[in-house]
Amino acid sequence: MRRLSLDEYDVRDCGYKTPCWIARGHPNSAGYPRRTINGKRTYAPRAMYEREKGKIPAGLVPDHLCSIRMCINPDHLEPVTETVNGRRSKRAKINEQIAKQILQSKRSTKWWAAKLGIAVSTVSNVRSGARWKGV
Repeated sequence: MRRLSLDEYDVRDCGYKTPCWIARGHPNSAGYPRRTINGKRTYAPRAMYEREKGKIPAGLVPDHLCSIRMCINPDHLEPVTETVNGRRSKRAKINEQIAKQILQSKRSTKWWAAKLGIAVSTVSNVRSGARWKGV
């Protein structure tokens, strides 16, 4: 099997401000492209960002602003914490607006959990400030 470099991608308009650079090859099970660089297996978006813009600080991950996991366009990537990355996810069931509603609501924790399809403990964490602190 031929190894793919970071320079092997297709340019596609995926609806973001500028075109996505879609990595060629097959994604891993989570949907992200990987490459072997200098003998080390790494995520292609991280490698491209670091090649073009500099090292991503420890504790941060590249967030796809375009929401396309196979995109390696460094202009579509922003280093953020795992928490911020998760909150921005299309799959996130709680966003800032919902967290505020939970905090201001007189509805029960169980009611919110059932409404959002999440664990009671998740709603409790919002109310206690363990999650979404400072909203």
